[in-house]
Amino acid sequence: MIKNYLKFCDYTAKACGAFAVGALIFSILVIVELVFERYFFQRAITWQTELVTMLLVASTFIGSAYVLSEKAHVSMEWIYDFLSKKNIIKLILISKMAFLLFKNII
Repeated sequence: MIKNYLKFCDYTAKACGAFAVGALIFSILVIVELVFERYFFQRAITWQTELVTMLLVASTFIGSAYVLSEKAHVSMEWIYDFLSKKNIIKLILISKMAFLLFKNII
């Protein structure tokens, strides 16, 4: 049961990462089209800017699931050099609890 849940979480995190990459690529294409349109036709469509903004925000938040699953997020590992193993575990637990609290509030 636990293995199936972990596989599901891994698959979901990878799907979130794929979505984030796709959203970034699509937003780049929309920006290129927007620049092309402004340069050659001297016209801009407002939905392009709105779409790029929404895609970038979505890729940031949805892609964070993949980043967290890969443990690739920004961390202050140099702090660990000054702490004992016991205090490192305490710091990790406190930071994860703070993250969960923050996530639940949002």
